[in-house]
Amino acid sequence: MKKKASIFTPYNALFLAIFIEYFPIFYPANQPSIPLGPIDLFATDVAAIFLAVYAFVRRPSGVSSVSAMGAIGGRKIQVIFGMFFAYGIIKWLIQGNLNTGSFRMMLDYTLAYLFLYFLPMHLRTQAAVKKLVTLLVIFLVYIFGLHIYAFASQGYVVHILGGHFLSMLSFLYFLSISRTDLLKLSPLASFLIKALIIAVYFMVGHRSGLIGILLGLIAYWFYRREGAIKEAGIILIIIFLGATVALGVSPKMLENFSDRAATTFDSSQDTYQGRFYNFITVFDLAKENPIIGKPLVTNESRQMKEMKVKKGSMTGTELQLVVTPHNLLLEWLLYYGIAGLLMGLYLLYVGFWFIKDFLRKNKNNAPCHKIGVVVLCTMTHNLFFAISNVTTSDIFGTFFLYFPVVLLIAISANKEEFCK
Repeated sequence: MKKKASIFTPYNALFLAIFIEYFPIFYPANQPSIPLGPIDLFATDVAAIFLAVYAFVRRPSGVSSVSAMGAIGGRKIQVIFGMFFAYGIIKWLIQGNLNTGSFRMMLDYTLAYLFLYFLPMHLRTQAAVKKLVTLLVIFLVYIFGLHIYAFASQGYVVHILGGHFLSMLSFLYFLSISRTDLLKLSPLASFLIKALIIAVYFMVGHRSGLIGILLGLIAYWFYRREGAIKEAGIILIIIFLGATVALGVSPKMLENFSDRAATTFDSSQDTYQGRFYNFITVFDLAKENPIIGKPLVTNESRQMKEMKVKKGSMTGTELQLVVTPHNLLLEWLLYYGIAGLLMGLYLLYVGFWFIKDFLRKNKNNAPCHKIGVVVLCTMTHNLFFAISNVTTSDIFGTFFLYFPVVLLIAISANKEEFCK
């Protein structure tokens, strides 16, 4: 009974919530919910309640506090996650209207940090991590199939299923090329996993994700030079095979892929106009709440807002298009203010310092060193992806952005289990 019960952890529940969210009849708007008075409970909310109950009832002995979470860097990271969660609640209490809508928005910005804070306390064994990795593989096949279904029913549409899940697929990609004990695959199975991941990246249409994969391979090259060159060659083979299949199935789709790829560095397109030329507008908005950021009650995405404009010696107002900043640093500045930006920068610094320190200490421990390299490559991808896309206002995006480094904290605290 205990063995069966251990399958239903809050983190598996989070994965299940993602599966439900992307199911065709629910995505993108008709999410299933349970009415509870004025509040509708969604799959993510149920997972959050499960997490709170699980953490309270099954608080693991020996790792029940932040002080037990491995090295100093790991403890600092956990403290910062806790601070972000508490900070979001304090902001909501100070700035919000304390209604159902503002409560829902506050959860979107803070819930992931609660998951991240508790995660290392429960991932104490290889078996627990392998269950999550298995769910990742299942999700990969699932999301690939949903893209095929969506394209067959609607034609090729960029971001047809969003793309916040790319951070978790990047972890699976680098895990599959490292051949650690967490994901033991035959050469054929490894190739198929990588082929599905690269295919999904193209289907999603996030060019920043593909660039992030290449940056991760560059990081991998510093530790596995021949392996990195081999993996780059495998990517080219996968792209060639995929293009051949697409040409036979839908030449129009291949043409659309090519057109989008050709505009990657075209600064005249709307993507650049909305993301990079919008910086000044975002800075102006941030000035309204410089210390703790704007209230977490509205979404500025593609709205016209009356902004102060200075022309010469004259200051007036005009309507300007505001796009949610596709940049992690600007999101912190806008939604969390200068205080949140400083916390975020410190989080990135401590996170990469912790990875570097872990690699140094485990230089002669092959199993641990491999996992450390995987985390470094994944975080290189994730950071680039985060400075090119929206992340902080999405629970899944935030959770999987830091998932690799949090996993490393758990491994650091339980090295005898993971680094045999």
